[in-house]
Parts: sequence; structure tokens; C-alpha cells
Amino acid sequence: MPRESSPPRLDGPKAAAFLRDVTTRILAFLLTAVPLPALEITGFSAALNNRFFSGFPSSPQLNPSFVAGSGDWSGVGWATADPTKGFGFLTPQHFLVASHYGGSPGITVQSAKGLLATAAQATVAATGTGLPINGVYDLSLGETTTQLSGIARYAILDLNASSTSSLPATVAGPGVILAGRGPDGASSPRAAATASSNITISGDTAYLQTPRTDVRYEIGDSGSPAFQLWTNPNGGPELLLLGNAAAVTDTTNFVNYAGSNAALAALNGLTNPDGYAVRVTGDPSATWQGGTGGGANADNISRAANWSTGLVPTDKFTLFDAIQATVRSIEVNSATNLRGLFFKSTPGAGDGFSFSGAATLTIGRGGMVNYDTERQVFGAPLALAAPQFWSAGAGGIEIATLNTGGHLLEISAEAASTVVVTGPISGSGGIALSGGILDLQGNHTFTGGLWVHRGELRVEGNASASGETRLGADGTLSGAGRVGSISGSGVIAPSSILAATSLNPTAGLSMDFVLASSAPDFSNPAGSSNNVLRLMSASPFAALLAPANSIRLFLGDGPSTLAGGIFTDSGLDFLTQVAQATWSVFQQSEAGSISFRGLNYIELANAGYQISTVPHTATLNGATVEGRILQVTVVPEPAPAWLAAMSLALAVLVHRHRTFLNSRG
Repeated sequence: MPRESSPPRLDGPKAAAFLRDVTTRILAFLLTAVPLPALEITGFSAALNNRFFSGFPSSPQLNPSFVAGSGDWSGVGWATADPTKGFGFLTPQHFLVASHYGGSPGITVQSAKGLLATAAQATVAATGTGLPINGVYDLSLGETTTQLSGIARYAILDLNASSTSSLPATVAGPGVILAGRGPDGASSPRAAATASSNITISGDTAYLQTPRTDVRYEIGDSGSPAFQLWTNPNGGPELLLLGNAAAVTDTTNFVNYAGSNAALAALNGLTNPDGYAVRVTGDPSATWQGGTGGGANADNISRAANWSTGLVPTDKFTLFDAIQATVRSIEVNSATNLRGLFFKSTPGAGDGFSFSGAATLTIGRGGMVNYDTERQVFGAPLALAAPQFWSAGAGGIEIATLNTGGHLLEISAEAASTVVVTGPISGSGGIALSGGILDLQGNHTFTGGLWVHRGELRVEGNASASGETRLGADGTLSGAGRVGSISGSGVIAPSSILAATSLNPTAGLSMDFVLASSAPDFSNPAGSSNNVLRLMSASPFAALLAPANSIRLFLGDGPSTLAGGIFTDSGLDFLTQVAQATWSVFQQSEAGSISFRGLNYIELANAGYQISTVPHTATLNGATVEGRILQVTVVPEPAPAWLAAMSLALAVLVHRHRTFLNSRG
């Protein structure tokens, strides 16, 4: 942690001298072998300030009286080789880093379920924002090679006056929780709350200051996260990520602030190519009421009197509360821009909101959060003004049309909750799923890619313009529509006949197919009883399947020879391409102990089936395709040796008996 004897100025000759001194002190730290101090807390109490009460770092036990325990700390990890070094995660694959201190070859986290997981660092990239140190802005972003499941998804607090104008040069910020190191690698990390802070933003310079009265960063704390414990619009506690530790003076702690417009844009520029959008949130400035004064305009979103503040909250965070709203059917009667939407949980049933109208509702970087168990329905056209994250909660969201505007939309929902898109998605932005079910109906023209980090993507329409569909290890692709190429390590499980351009199996893709009849019904692609992945490219496989690729076939109790699973338009024999996969074949049986889609199965031994590919003529959308299809034949089990011997003995006795009768005339 850089230290200076007086508060730094970031302009003129004094700035250069300050920054040179910071560098000198960093180098002195690196060359010094003396023990480093822990985060210093006035009135420190292990019972209150230690995150873990024992076992750190190999088997850490959460401290139930941790002062910041009301928030979820599972997104705060540590360097595997040096557990004193801490990091806060923005996504399951991206974490904040102090540029001058760097990342770590390996990062370990403890998930919300208490499980430890480690991921290797892939890269660290500068954002070009934060506190300048030696001419380099100190806020960087690290990326791991794999995603870490089950960790908190922190939002960044957005205090900016608008999406284009940052805070004034210096404003009073929120109270802060500063996290830091313990005295050594076997001691728990620490955290404590401190007084309200100042935030300074000037161009790419963005930092937060807290006084060194009750909580003091020390050397080795650099990169550790700083939070605000926030009461969200639904009334629950939530940790918001403000930034990470950067430097100290004798009187001040400095934090790289991640919430400036420039920092948010830079962070999204680094996370979006991996299919992640930075979560952004803020306090709602207005609540929808509707109906004020009655009349024909009582449902108009652009009517100022329909909002609690008497002003239309353009580019602001907004709250929709069914208890406070006289009108829940909202007319988007003119183009409207809201930075973020929150839907509050209510005890009533059937009290979700609906948005209709021909005008466009544009949603800013705050996205939307549905805290309610009711579905929120958007019949009016939607447009994105920035990359964003939507949390559909347990109630789900339904939208008719969406223009991505070239921005990434990342969606998450609870496990059984569904986000339904009934109409087209357009624009050059991409769509990512990080939980729940996303049901894409209709024909889409968006070109920015599809990601399934977690959850199930059902494609019932045509999403092939998106290019590549990437499946994470916890992701499933289903449906009876069409996508582009498929890659990744998740599961392909068509609900009928799913079409794709090609398949890249190298990361470990798996496939599940139900084959209930002798052949698929290509004339009914949404209702075929045999599941098929149709590969339309002349080169359907980017590489040979390997043992890491699993293919599971679930056979009905009818025909012994069934076709389905994989169909290629090319007509070439693809058995060599799939032969080295790990095959599992199951036969439907009420006595079976293996359940799949509500039916019971038994697993067949390797000798109980044969796999081949055969020519197949398919009628698709009125056209005939002479392709090739996978075929499985169930082989009857040979009779046991004792039964065969008994059968032979019986045959001999019958023969002798007949011979005897013949000899007697």
C-alpha cells in the first residue's frame, strides 16, 4: 500500500514528486522481509472484525458475529499462494485488482454454501481509471480461466447525476466497509465500517477517501475491496462494491472508485466479450403511482403527475410498488429513458405490472430487478442504452421486442423462473443467461452472440444470426428452434429437433437425446418424439469428439432400432467424428432407477447396443435433404450358459424320444 506523509495532489510538479515517492515505497515494500501489519482497526475485536473464526485459509469457518455479516461475502476471494491478498469479484470470472500490486496466479473463494473453489488467473487488464500512481491509473480487472459458481454477484453503486455526466468534482459519499488482510497468511481477513467519505472524479481520475481515524489500510491491503452496506429497494441488506484499496497518507485512505462513468464503461469493455455485464445499481429517485387526478392520461408513463416526485425520472433509477400504484397497466405513450427499474415484492397475487404502447422504453445501465413473485410484462418495445444485468427473480419477465443497441444484456433468474421473449431481438448486442430459464421465441436478428453461463436456454425460434452459442459448464441448450454454431462445456438437450450450424466439442460439450420411436418426424420439428440435433454446415464438426464429450441416449420401450440424436445435412458418414465420445444408452423401464424427463430407465451394457450412422431423407420446411443420421440398435442379450446347456439337453432328449417312437413303428 503506497504511503505519503501528506494528502496527495494529482496535478502539477507536486503530483510527480508524490507519485515517484509512492513508487519508491512500493519497491521498498517488495524488498523488505519484515512481517507486514494487518488492517488496523481502532478497538479491534476478533469476534466482530474477523471474517472467519477459525480454519483460514484451508477450511475457513464463517464468523457468525462478523460486523459485516449481514452482507454476502462469498464474492471476496484471496490469493491462493498468499492468503493475505484479497480481491472482490464483479462477475463469476472477473475481479478487481490494484494495478500497482497485481493479481495472483490462483484465486480462492468460499461459496455461499461454504465450499472452497480455486480458479487460475488468465489476465489482468488496466481500466485506465482510478487513482493515478506514477502516471498509471490504479484500477485494473483480473479474469480467471473458469467461472466460479455460487459466489455473490456484487453491484457497483452508481451515484452519478446522469449516465453521461459524472459526479461533481468532490461530493460526500456513503459510509464504507473497508476489507483488508490479517497479520499473516493463517489469520482471517478483516473488515470494519468507517465514516462517510469523499469521492473525487475528474476525467479518468476517480477515487474515494476515508479518514484514518478508526480504520487504517496498511501495506499489503492494496486491492482489497471496499463496500457499502446498502438497503435495497425491497428493504433487504446488500453489499455494493465501491472499489478497492489503492494508497494511504498519514491521514487518509484512498480507494480506487469503480462507479464513475468512465470506470463503468471500461469495466464493461473488459467483461462484455466474455458474456458478462457489470451490475449497476442506485437508490430509486421516484416511485410510479399512476392514476393521480384520474382521466385518460392516468396510465401515461410520461405524465409527471403519475410519479411520486411530480417529475418524469428521465435517466434515473425508479421503483414500481404494486401497493403504492393505483394503476399497474402502464402506457408507454412517448419515448422514455429510465436508468433502472425495481419491482418491489408484495404479498398479493396477480399484481404484476404491464407496459404497453407503441413508443420505446429505453433502459439504462441499471437494468431491472424483479423482487416480486409476479411476472412483469413488457408489450411496449424495449431498447438498451448500455450493457446491463437483469435479475428476473422468482416472478420472471416477459418482453415482446428488444433492440440491444449494440449492448450486452445479461439475464439471471431463480432456478424455476422464466424470462420469455415472444418477439424479435435486434441489434449488434449479445444475450447472456446466468441462471433460470430464458425462452427465446420468434425470429431474432441480433448478432452479438449467445452465452449460457448457467441455467437453460430454450430456443424455439430462430437465433442463428447471433453467430456462436457458448455453453458454460452449468448451462443447457434446449428447444426446437435454430442457433448458430455451438461450443463450450455444457449440455445440448433438444426438446424435439434443434438446428445449429456446427458443433465445436473441444471444451467438453455433452448431449442428451430421447428416442421414442423408429425415426424422427422432420415434418414436425417442434413435436418429433425423437430428439435431434441437426447440423447444417458442410463441415458439421470442428473437431473429433473425445471421452470428455458425453452422449446419452434414452430409448423408448418400442422398436429395437431407432434413428435420431444427430443428423447432418452433409450426408457424409460422421461415425468417426463421434465414436470416441463417452456413450451411455438407457432403455425405458418402470423398474429402472434412472429418471429422465419424468420417465424411468435402466442402463444398457456396452454389448447391449450398436451405434452406427445411416443415410436418411428428411423433409424440412418443404425441402428434401439427403443427409445422414445416428442410429442405435438394441442387441438382445445372449442366453446364459446354463440355459443354453439345458436347451441343448432338452433338444437331445426330444430327438432321442422321436427316434425311439420312430423305431417302434
